[in-house]
Amino acid sequence: MKKIISLIFFVMSGCSNDYVTDDEVIQHFNENSAVYDELAKQACSQFKDITDYKVIEITSNNTKHPDIANHLKILGRDSIYIQRQNGKCRLQLIYFGEGTFNAATIFSLNFNIQNPKIYDDKTDNFKVRKSLKRYYFDMPLSNGWYFSYQSE
Repeated sequence: MKKIISLIFFVMSGCSNDYVTDDEVIQHFNENSAVYDELAKQACSQFKDITDYKVIEITSNNTKHPDIANHLKILGRDSIYIQRQNGKCRLQLIYFGEGTFNAATIFSLNFNIQNPKIYDDKTDNFKVRKSLKRYYFDMPLSNGWYFSYQSE
């Protein structure tokens, strides 16, 4: 289910031509962690009644939820995906994505992952990832946020 949702998010989010690194995504999060925490608080409280697994997309141009839209603008993100899984709030922001339906790489910032595949620097390093067609990990950041990498 996680892979299907991520691929849907990737298709909906568009692609970027400027490749980023793990360190850039992590640095961006660390420099803006208070904004990410406030975004999670607002998004989860405003959408606490959605049904499980329904996905809501809020863009940075959304006028019905200006607080969420404003935080997205501050963070330089186009959209956030909000859903409930087993009653818990889950958020995803695509940071970078490239590829096609057959081969895609996605860097995302996720909140409240239920079953993360925790990053291990010995097995999840760049050399290992590039040698495999399919790969996924979640690196804990802070306050329920993760940096997630996925290649298909």
